[in-house]
Amino acid sequence: MGIDIAKEKHAAQAINFRGVVLTKRPILFSYDLAGYEHLEQSIRKLQKMHGMNDVDVGLESTGHYWFNIANWLVDQGIDVATLTRKLAHSQDLTKKARSTEIFTL
Repeated sequence: MGIDIAKEKHAAQAINFRGVVLTKRPILFSYDLAGYEHLEQSIRKLQKMHGMNDVDVGLESTGHYWFNIANWLVDQGIDVATLTRKLAHSQDLTKKARSTEIFTL
């Protein structure tokens, strides 16, 4: 799952290991406990629907906005990987993978 980090609202998109998008729309959630819980419920629902045991979350480490959600997800037992802005926007990386696949590398 990739998360686009923003100041007030975040957006997450779930894909499987083959790069197939699992949700029709991004999962939007707020920068507070209620939003984090909504994201976790959405993740658990997707796991059940698609028979997935493991979920990895990738997010860009933008400013300080990523820190709380990353730590909260780790506390819930969800693996998190951060990408630097340079890596996320690397021309070499985007030439090798579609944007939806960047977080699966």
